[in-house]
Amino acid sequence: MMSRTSAWILLLAVLAAAFGGWLQHRARLAHGERTAPGDMAPALALPDLDGRTHRLADFAGRRVLINLWASWCAPCLEEMPALNRAWLRHRAHAQVLGIAMDEPSRVRSLLAAHPVDYPILIGQLESPDTASLLGD
Repeated sequence: MMSRTSAWILLLAVLAAAFGGWLQHRARLAHGERTAPGDMAPALALPDLDGRTHRLADFAGRRVLINLWASWCAPCLEEMPALNRAWLRHRAHAQVLGIAMDEPSRVRSLLAAHPVDYPILIGQLESPDTASLLGD
């Protein structure tokens, strides 16, 4: 049988866990809804470097690999050539979509030195930022 002290400790632990879950839920609501793995992607509309708006819905019916990256992220830059090769090989039925979480001038400079063939869009940096909306 559980002692009275153990019961109180257990009750306080359950209440603390419930309160923590509630706080996390409130924080997510305050920063915009986030997408979890397996959820439908949000209705995003982002510009490319020429100012044309692209929507995720434009790629409906295709598998879409979204690559969030920034000019200062060395691992991001290392994976871009492999993503480009994969897209060139599978573009008939899949889409690679780069979303740069960076300033357009930095994106232009980086792409001038390291071009890719798949579309690059400019992510929203202000809260709620594009990465957070996509669950990152």
